[in-house]
Amino acid sequence: MHWITPSLFNAASGIARTLLATGGLQTQRPLPFAFAFAAVAALLTSGYMLLRGVPLQLHSWGLGSGALVAGAAACVIESLARAPNPAYTMGVFRVQAVLSAVAAHFLLGAELGVVQMGGMLVALIGAWLIATQPVKATHRAESPEALKSDRSWVPFAIGAALFATAKDIINKHGLQMIGKG
Repeated sequence: MHWITPSLFNAASGIARTLLATGGLQTQRPLPFAFAFAAVAALLTSGYMLLRGVPLQLHSWGLGSGALVAGAAACVIESLARAPNPAYTMGVFRVQAVLSAVAAHFLLGAELGVVQMGGMLVALIGAWLIATQPVKATHRAESPEALKSDRSWVPFAIGAALFATAKDIINKHGLQMIGKG
């Protein structure tokens, strides 16, 4: 299967994940919600592996990646709880693709062309505009999780992007080490 197919599925399912998380955060606190999210993901992945006949094994690269995914999920959930609009969190968090591309270029020798860098610059400008523009307060922004700053969600979105970037680099390096990447 070409890499673009699962990437498109992940992007499409990301919309549903974000909307479900935003709805769930109306009644639950962020960290217990993140835990439930991770538990369901682990159960579904394990079930899929068993159905495919893939043995359940723990691998050091996978454990490291899992820890980073947990950090990213906790930060995204906290940011969603604080942000007045879930798209703000996701707009800043998805800068992670730019961070991953740059890190992969320097750490793994991945190609990075002028056109790609131009697209990344546009993405960075968009994220900066999202994170720095004042927004009208809503009932979500005044929730107990939100701090007095209308930008209290930004550090969590950036933290999630950094965790996810580290996860991407560890995943690619780990797959290369075991001959699958």
